[in-house]
Amino acid sequence: MPGLFLTEQGTPFDNTVDISGVYNVTEGSTVKYGISPANTSPGTYTFGQSGRKMYLTFEDIEGIAPDQTMSIIAATPDANCYLVQAGSTVRIPLRKLFWIWEKELKEELDPANMAILNPSPEIIWQTTNGLIQNATLNRNNSTDYRDCTLDVTTSGATPEGNAVVAILSNDGKIRWSFHIWVTDYNPDNGGPVFPMSPKHLFMDRNLGSNGNHTTLTPEGVGMYYQWGRKEPFPGPSVFDGEWEFDLTIDNNQRRVVNASNQQVLTKFENVNTLQNLGNSIHNPTVFYKADEWEVSVMQDWYTNSDSEMKYQNNYLWNDKKNRKAPYDPCPEGWRVPESSNVMLLNDLLRSGTVTPSSDGNVKWSYTHQQGQVWDIPFHGYIEDGLLRFATYFGDLWGRNVDKSIALEASFTPESPEVYQNANFRKIGSPVRCIKDTHIW
Repeated sequence: MPGLFLTEQGTPFDNTVDISGVYNVTEGSTVKYGISPANTSPGTYTFGQSGRKMYLTFEDIEGIAPDQTMSIIAATPDANCYLVQAGSTVRIPLRKLFWIWEKELKEELDPANMAILNPSPEIIWQTTNGLIQNATLNRNNSTDYRDCTLDVTTSGATPEGNAVVAILSNDGKIRWSFHIWVTDYNPDNGGPVFPMSPKHLFMDRNLGSNGNHTTLTPEGVGMYYQWGRKEPFPGPSVFDGEWEFDLTIDNNQRRVVNASNQQVLTKFENVNTLQNLGNSIHNPTVFYKADEWEVSVMQDWYTNSDSEMKYQNNYLWNDKKNRKAPYDPCPEGWRVPESSNVMLLNDLLRSGTVTPSSDGNVKWSYTHQQGQVWDIPFHGYIEDGLLRFATYFGDLWGRNVDKSIALEASFTPESPEVYQNANFRKIGSPVRCIKDTHIW
């Protein structure tokens, strides 16, 4: 039977089993693949035809007959961020998004059959005019929109930058958006990474970082994220050392433009509904705020409830099985870490495995005895339209929560040690991705 086959770490398995067949499975349901050769221990395998990694536990295939017809949705969530080199094209599959639209988020994204709403792409913003050369919806010779890909081509004239490209329905609403990180950095192919432990491998820079990622500059710091959202925000135009920097003033925002070279501004708006997830997807340039400064108020972009945690969603960056969730902002194979993963740095400091060095109120640098370097600029955080405490704090989001608030790993100029900080989910902080080693 022609099709995909399993290999073990790039080497064909002794008893190669073809599981390509055609199967009839309800769209969006969980599909288990399994084989039962002599070796029955769990392992990581690669689909030879597509090159996409799947994590399999060997077991008999149950309830699936090879004479049925099938449409597979990948077990792992599709990424919301794509690392793309200048002058190249990335093809982003949309099939799983249709399932999210029609099944999971039908109420939040308005009851609609996306398959008949004639989706189309649009460049929402880009850090340099012409960074995204083209964004097209590729039907791939299919009459079903679920088989479409969003094909994004970057300019060869601009070596790096960031952009957000969206899929719109013909009613003009944004149904999903993707972060395009144009960079030569490739942590999966020789790009520098930092080992907190043999099992905890981090990118050496923030998500969306360009230019000199070791410095406190808008380009080097990268993107800011509200906890649980996939949408990146460009941050300030400059770091001036003030406790507060007003981002509601147009010139104080890092300049980004649309396809017509018109400036696109981040808007700061109050949450006005108990369930704001759909609004956040429709509006990737809106940073949601809550103006009341009371500890008793939850201050979550997801809901305007001030005390009932039942309206919050703790499973936006990880699911109930602690797997990467559909709103995680990291590229494929990477995910938002737990804050405790970052705090492993303290163990390396105490053991002398890493050597810290300070650049005043700009950053900490950590040099591993193996030679890797990890720089943490003091980039502050965004709250209610203000950049706060730049040059005083460098917080990195974790994916975990504590009751109504979320947890961060926090750095200050006073000490090289990292401590755990609890913050409101409406806060915007950078993300430093960790290698995803979860067995699905």
